[in-house]
Amino acid sequence: EEWPELRESSHRAVVLCGPGNNGGDGFVVARLLREWGWEVKVACTVHLAKLKGDAARNAGRIVAQDAGLMPFDRDHISLALEEPGHIVLVDALLGIGQTRNADALLAEYHHGWSRMSNLSPANQIHAVSIDVPTGYDSDTGALCAEAPFEPDLTVTFHAEKPVHAVMSSHGYKVVVKKIGL
Repeated sequence: EEWPELRESSHRAVVLCGPGNNGGDGFVVARLLREWGWEVKVACTVHLAKLKGDAARNAGRIVAQDAGLMPFDRDHISLALEEPGHIVLVDALLGIGQTRNADALLAEYHHGWSRMSNLSPANQIHAVSIDVPTGYDSDTGALCAEAPFEPDLTVTFHAEKPVHAVMSSHGYKVVVKKIGL
């Protein structure tokens, strides 16, 4: 809905998943995009065997699809983002309840992202955060990282959280999707 030009181009996504429920949502996004015919690469911050609950179940579905799993490191993330064309980059690292510093978690992503300044104009990356962008306190909107994930779009569920009012006031686009809660 947000980027109609993606309907006419190759459909590719890079999904960054954390170990909790937000990461589980990222695995769902990756699975659905693959089912729609997208080329998807997924990087998780922990070994998949360490995942629990919904995150483990949804990661298992990605493994069953023989999806494009890759290590969560700067080289793999950089290479995935350097491929030509439109790419949707999905931040599913941390979600509701994040209050801790996220700099270490974001370091691998930022190193890869910093190389993007050398990309050709044909490369277009659309950054999306699931629920809450990594590096923002979900209750206050305060920074939890020196350089937080800065999405073009944040998709949250059911209702806005306090962080979204702060983000909207700074020009970030937030969309609320109803999921039957």
